[in-house]
Amino acid sequence: MQLSDEALKNLWQTETARGTNRRECLSSETLLRAGAHELRAPEAERIAAHLAACADCAEEYRIALAVHDWAAETATRHTAPAVHLKAPPSWWGRLLALFNPLTATLTAVLLLVSLVLGAAWLSFRRQNQTLTAQVQQQREELTEAAALKAQLAELQRQQAERPATTEQAGGQATLQAELARLKQELAQGAQPQLDVPQFDLDPAPATRGAGGGNATSATLTVPAAATVFTLNLPGAGSQPFPQYLIELQNAQTSQVVWSTRRNRDGETTFTLTLAKRGLAAGRYRIRVYGVQGRQKTRVQEYAVQVKY
Repeated sequence: MQLSDEALKNLWQTETARGTNRRECLSSETLLRAGAHELRAPEAERIAAHLAACADCAEEYRIALAVHDWAAETATRHTAPAVHLKAPPSWWGRLLALFNPLTATLTAVLLLVSLVLGAAWLSFRRQNQTLTAQVQQQREELTEAAALKAQLAELQRQQAERPATTEQAGGQATLQAELARLKQELAQGAQPQLDVPQFDLDPAPATRGAGGGNATSATLTVPAAATVFTLNLPGAGSQPFPQYLIELQNAQTSQVVWSTRRNRDGETTFTLTLAKRGLAAGRYRIRVYGVQGRQKTRVQEYAVQVKY
């Protein structure tokens, strides 16, 4: 298969194209020195290998080479007559000799300006390529963000239009029933309670009078119609302390689910009223501590098993 000149050119540009990272590319000074043939052999071989693989640097090298050739041609055109002409005798020769240094100075200035302009052009070209790549990247990021935003809006619209499933409807019905039950219990709790169940608890023999040890568990069966029930804790205030701490603990996890403090008033039996909606059935411990300053001493412990 034969390729045309245009296809070969496109293939070479594709194979030698680079990204926006130009840290490994040749500097403008190196390209100008290469165009002026001022490189040593090892450096020239390295630069030649880079130019063979980098399309941008190869194009900039051609620009630098063209600038140098143009400057050299200009210098030769202005200085050649001064080099090959013999100084004619008489006053004309002396007058022409006066203008030779001026011509040489102008030629050097022109060459220097050409080199500066070439370096500036190479630097400007690289900056333009970098800015172009950054703008293109920003456009791609904005396009991607807009696409994601549109996709999110479409998903939200579909979610809003999607009808509720049977499972969701059942969940809503369960929530409504639970809410109605809670409202009923709140209404009952706000009304006077008649025949509230009361349970007398005795501490374990090991805890009578001195504290310490595990209490014997008492089983409490709360009637279904009752919303609250009261526990009588005899001996809880048997020891005189300025203040008492009462804790309700889950017997399985030892987690304190409720606690409060009570000042001493001479009463040795404390009462604790609990609501069924706030306490699940299970095993619990009620511990009473005497508090004096920062010290805490256990006075009584009661173990209960609540059943509904």
